[in-house]
Amino acid sequence: SLEAELLPELAALSGRERAQAARALAAAAADEPPRLHTLLQRLFEMHKEASPPPKAAAGAKGKKGAPHANGAEGSEEEDDGWRARHGVALCLAAVAPAASVMQLPVAFAFLKRALADEVEEVAAAMTAAGCA
Repeated sequence: SLEAELLPELAALSGRERAQAARALAAAAADEPPRLHTLLQRLFEMHKEASPPPKAAAGAKGKKGAPHANGAEGSEEEDDGWRARHGVALCLAAVAPAASVMQLPVAFAFLKRALADEVEEVAAAMTAAGCA
């Protein structure tokens, strides 16, 4: 399926690839509204799988894997799941216009936790998704 091919791209090394995959998934969901519910579930699962365990999250601020101060992204070996979480945020922002009022409580419950991401780029993208 399209989702099976594009969801892994939300964790791509390139931020541009993550953004393109997010927009493509959103376009597919907009074309077929029943897809949106399944896509949201898969995005929430992907975020959960990419999140560090609670103990690691408490001391994760400034850890390797986050974008460098100069904006360059770390190597693949340094990824602690932040790229996937960032891709999920980009996709949530892209699908927001297609979301129904019935889906908002679930999305906001998810965002309430996701906004606290220790990686600033991810937290900012989650904020943008919440405002979309």
